[in-house]
Amino acid sequence: MSQGRWVQRFRRVAKGVCALALLVALVAGIPWALWHFVGWPLPHHVPTATQVGRALTHQGIPAQALVDALAVVVWVAWASLVASVAAEVPASLAGRRARRLPVAGVLQPLSGRLIAAVVVGALALAPRAGPHEGSAPLASRLPPRPTRPVASLVLADATASAAPTIASVPAPADVAAPARLVSSASSAPPTVYVVQRGDTLWGIAERELGDPLRWSEIYALNEGRPEPGGATLDDPHWIYPGWTLLLPAASASEPAPPQPASPKAPTGTAPSTDGPPTAPSHNGKAPAHAPHPEQAGAPVRLPSGSLVAGSFAAGILSAVAFGRLRRRHAYRYRPPEPGRDLTPVPLRPTLAHLAGADEEEEEEHEATGPCASVAFPFTAPFTAPARRLDPGRVELARRDGEAIGLDVTELSGTAVLGAASDDVVRALLVSLLVGAGPGGAEVLCTAAAAERLLPGAQVSRALRRAATGEDLARKVESERIARARRFQAIGAPDAGRFRNDSPEHPLPALLVVVDAPPNERVGRWEALTKGLARLGVAVVYLGETSAATGHLVVDAGRLVTDATPAALAERLAGAELFGLRAGEAVELFDVVTEGFAEEPDPEDLDLDEATHADGQEPEAGRSGQPWPQVPGQAEPEERPIRVQLLGPMVVSVSGRTVAAGLRGRAKMLLAWFSLRPEGARSEEAVDVLWPDTLPEEVSRTFGRAFSDLRTRLREVAGNDLDVLVQIGEHYRPADEEIACDLWDFQGALADAARQEGEDARLTLRRAVEAYGGDLLQGSRWHWVEPVRQDLHRRALDAHLRLAELEQGAGHIPAALEVLERAVVLGRYSEEPYRRLMSLQARCGRPDAVKGTWQQLQRRVAELELDVEESTARLYRALTTGPTEGPGQGGSGRIAS
Repeated sequence: MSQGRWVQRFRRVAKGVCALALLVALVAGIPWALWHFVGWPLPHHVPTATQVGRALTHQGIPAQALVDALAVVVWVAWASLVASVAAEVPASLAGRRARRLPVAGVLQPLSGRLIAAVVVGALALAPRAGPHEGSAPLASRLPPRPTRPVASLVLADATASAAPTIASVPAPADVAAPARLVSSASSAPPTVYVVQRGDTLWGIAERELGDPLRWSEIYALNEGRPEPGGATLDDPHWIYPGWTLLLPAASASEPAPPQPASPKAPTGTAPSTDGPPTAPSHNGKAPAHAPHPEQAGAPVRLPSGSLVAGSFAAGILSAVAFGRLRRRHAYRYRPPEPGRDLTPVPLRPTLAHLAGADEEEEEEHEATGPCASVAFPFTAPFTAPARRLDPGRVELARRDGEAIGLDVTELSGTAVLGAASDDVVRALLVSLLVGAGPGGAEVLCTAAAAERLLPGAQVSRALRRAATGEDLARKVESERIARARRFQAIGAPDAGRFRNDSPEHPLPALLVVVDAPPNERVGRWEALTKGLARLGVAVVYLGETSAATGHLVVDAGRLVTDATPAALAERLAGAELFGLRAGEAVELFDVVTEGFAEEPDPEDLDLDEATHADGQEPEAGRSGQPWPQVPGQAEPEERPIRVQLLGPMVVSVSGRTVAAGLRGRAKMLLAWFSLRPEGARSEEAVDVLWPDTLPEEVSRTFGRAFSDLRTRLREVAGNDLDVLVQIGEHYRPADEEIACDLWDFQGALADAARQEGEDARLTLRRAVEAYGGDLLQGSRWHWVEPVRQDLHRRALDAHLRLAELEQGAGHIPAALEVLERAVVLGRYSEEPYRRLMSLQARCGRPDAVKGTWQQLQRRVAELELDVEESTARLYRALTTGPTEGPGQGGSGRIAS
């Protein structure tokens, strides 16, 4: 261990010893001192009225009475301290935040700090694995720290839940180490964890690694690693929401998955294989593991009073992002040119509420810690194997603040009754479709029931309608027979075993919603319902019927007042069921339908005119608005303020990163005006950034954000520099003071559009290097999404055009490098893969062609899509037809 490590370890132990001594003094020393020096402070008997009167008329207060009164106050404070310690100790050992005690006041935070210091000091004394304990030291088994921001899902215009959930994600391909730096193929790569509010290293180690004592490994792995906003982890006591932590392997005995490819792999090599398909993130990366619904965030209450589970809210927003990534798959190349898409984002009411709640939480985080933003990971990895094996799992209710989850088949045969029964079934229906993902669940009901529950909802294959109750019974009978035969064919006793043994044959969870059948049909439905749960089918009745084998009675507030059988009553008695009003359910059902819909045929898209059905963003191929020509007054390196918008937002002044103190509203204002260097009126900014602002509050809202921004930057700079220049009611960024990577990118695109040949090649190289990541990566501000998607498309255009120019100039290695970077950037867009395979084939590299093809297949499969036929034809031609060798013609064939 290095000298610095010893010093740091000694400091932790010393802090822990001091904290322990102070705790003992407070908990044990105070009562001893009170008893020894004061004694019992209260009267030993109840005073008589005469004694009370004499005391009230007595001149002055006896000194002993004052001492006793003070002792009583100290005893009460000591009792509050002991209660705080009793609450903080188990919470600290469990790695969670203790419940706030209303009577503890400042004593609880004090006791919490002391206990944390004791725990950290104790763990610092624990033995650590040396270099001979295992195959290799920890540091040598892990890839180096990334030089680019860790990608994580961001749902900018509809990403919200009352409390974001936690997910671990594999270290993405574009931050992986070169293969030569990884010492052993058997070493498991680290995963990436996005820090949430209330997290501690102890708690993260317990949840993610199964051993809270491994917190020191997490700290050792991340110490000094750059975090959003320019901060670094240098104290294990302090981590902030939005930070991304590398986690060591959960178990040294577990086999490691294949190492991902580096974006700057050796020139001419094919990207290495990916891991198993997982749900995609906003930037093309995907979490491999996500929490079960019970582990998701807190429930979200809608303005109408409806309540939805945290996992449901996150799943809705994931569906929106899922649809966006599918549309990225339809990318088509265009010559690169500058521009931006400032189209307003017409959010639907419920999504607008969720997005607004999420942005408020993000602003709170940014106001209290040095985090650039808080990433919102997928909570429903639609393609994850765990979800496919259990598609019927939903959160149904909450009780005592805890979510209650169950499999939908546990409700089979249950009749839902009461004033809010329709709201409950709506929430159950939509929650099932959201949690299961594309094709993972279906709902079957009569047309009348569908119109009653989801009036006017879009036509979807997930919602199957039967004309009458008799037709519905026939469909259920057919489904029962078909599933029973499939189970018998492979010897599976139930749906769980079938999905596990036959993953190539999807078996969606099926919810059958039945209006109370007439008496003459009761016997048939009783027979149909028996054994359906085993087949992955649940029948839920709307209304009282003797065909039901159980019932669930809810009042107008969706509280369970009665339930049978006993097992269901034990789970749900007294719980508040989640519910949705008809309009809310239709809106969210349509969002899910659109997000999970098959992508349109790219050949049929009118990229200039078409807009998406979800109303969330314009088509990625639209030309958008031109970029204004605003000349700068100084070279970028001479300007004191540097704003990074491409990637996580970072603001620096005179070379110093503004890591803390810049409030969320100030950063939002700076980012919004940076997208509009020509300037705008303050009313326009407030209308987009804070749309709920009252007219009389517009000036005050803008002024507060502007003042926060200017004051903080001037504090760092130490002088009165300008940030926004005011001309009447018009404000524009002070371009003589500000340099911005987005402006550099747009300027390079503008110059390249006017150039040809070598000049265009060099200028496009400058544009590609300026694009450090998607716009405001990590931000959930809903107004960012249109321009983010537009800039992503322009960056991909620039990469492909640069590869063309490099290839035309005979720079084949450089062209390969650019195309490999384009494959990382446009993870789901097939055009970069087609060009990369063609160039690899020209270089006579059949293994690289095959590797690129397999990588494309895996990535497209993450979106539940198939590779386009044109790409498949190209691959077949490249692997069976004559190709040219590097720099010369040839007739060799590439083996598939």
